[in-house]
Amino acid sequence: MSHCEKEGGPKSSEHRLRGGITLPALHLFRKLVFCERSRKIFIKIPTSKKRILVISSISIISLIVGFLVYVFFRVTPTYAELILGDILNSPKVYQQTYLIGQPVIRTLIASYGSDFFWMLSLNLGLIVFFNGLEPVSKKIYTAAILAMSAGVIMEALQFFDLIDGTADIRDLLVYFLATILSVFLYRTIALEGRFCD
Repeated sequence: MSHCEKEGGPKSSEHRLRGGITLPALHLFRKLVFCERSRKIFIKIPTSKKRILVISSISIISLIVGFLVYVFFRVTPTYAELILGDILNSPKVYQQTYLIGQPVIRTLIASYGSDFFWMLSLNLGLIVFFNGLEPVSKKIYTAAILAMSAGVIMEALQFFDLIDGTADIRDLLVYFLATILSVFLYRTIALEGRFCD
């Protein structure tokens, strides 16, 4: 039982006042007031199936976007530029970047784009998978820890040349940023209120 639940009274949502009056919202109101006073605000409202479907869709889209970035933007010139050059029958496309003109942005997308979207997809997918866990914080932390652990293991395997790839500490930063974004998206889209946990 959380500290807020102890202060707010029993878990039952119904409270009977003198005279037999039933006030279902009293416990929720007292709980919210205490949490606001303690500044310990946390979202704890069950997510609807429609909202979970939105999160699942974002996870799938992120997976596809990561795949497209990996296929079309990992080399120079990109596969997309080569295809565009063939369609337009213009060798100039092979020599000059049209899709991503800024070298810095091009490098960021080529080097870290697929990792970012794949980690975002993994985080959101795990949150949906563990949707039944309560409280909400347990669901979020479990997904984040598992996703980040997978990222660390992948980098370690690359570092010891057990799998193809180049170990890069900046990849871990990208994984962390994707995890933060996944938590933000989940809190913004899937949760329906802001109450104490």
